[in-house]
Amino acid sequence: MGKSITPKYRVEYRDQGGWHAECWAGRATSERLEAWRKSRNQSFNHGGVNYPTAVAIGYIPHISHAKLVRQSNALVVADVKAPMFEVV
Repeated sequence: MGKSITPKYRVEYRDQGGWHAECWAGRATSERLEAWRKSRNQSFNHGGVNYPTAVAIGYIPHISHAKLVRQSNALVVADVKAPMFEVV
């Protein structure tokens, strides 16, 4: 039987489908979170690794808000929001 490990942080993000959560690996900084948000948004465009997912759900998701939360005490350690108008 394997060992279960709870990640130190989780990333919670909002797109057109509502709020979602995933585990986060690495340092928890606003700069890394913003880079992740931009990269994730680009991955849904035509030619990106997540493009088939966008086709399956019928729209291209756009992450507008993301935050890193420490799992042990639910403290938000980083928070980023997309600008009002963003060209992707």
